Amino acid sequence: MNHLEKMFEKEYEFYLESVKYTRKHKTEGITQYTLNCTDTLSTSNISKDGLQVSIKRSLQFDPDEIYSLSVVFGVLLKFSDNYNSEIDKYDWSDELAHNGNFFLSNIMPRISHLIAEITASYGQIPVITPPSLAIQLHK
Repeated sequence: MNHLEKMFEKEYEFYLESVKYTRKHKTEGITQYTLNCTDTLSTSNISKDGLQVSIKRSLQFDPDEIYSLSVVFGVLLKFSDNYNSEIDKYDWSDELAHNGNFFLSNIMPRISHLIAEITASYGQIPVITPPSLAIQLHK
């Protein structure tokens, strides 16, 4: 949707909702791991005034060892007066995941930076994740 950014006020509120780091035991003999990075974007509290967006990035090893990490940011977007009558026409999670760069370009680098800082805190090379959304939708 080309006009998605115009549907919302330019200013929005964002906040760090949660960080969860869990250290896990490592099994002897396993020498190869795959690190999976998963992003989810969901929307809630949709009203004529605006909506709430939750963006979560999770890191998980396969096999499930070493550590798991998730960082969640929340964003409150307010509808512009001209567009609040159109709120029921859209699948907001899908629309914002594909066309939400007007706020995701601010949030995703913050998430990436936090992950790098957390994974570097125990003396190892930091895990640098992309500063953009890898789309996986949850409604």
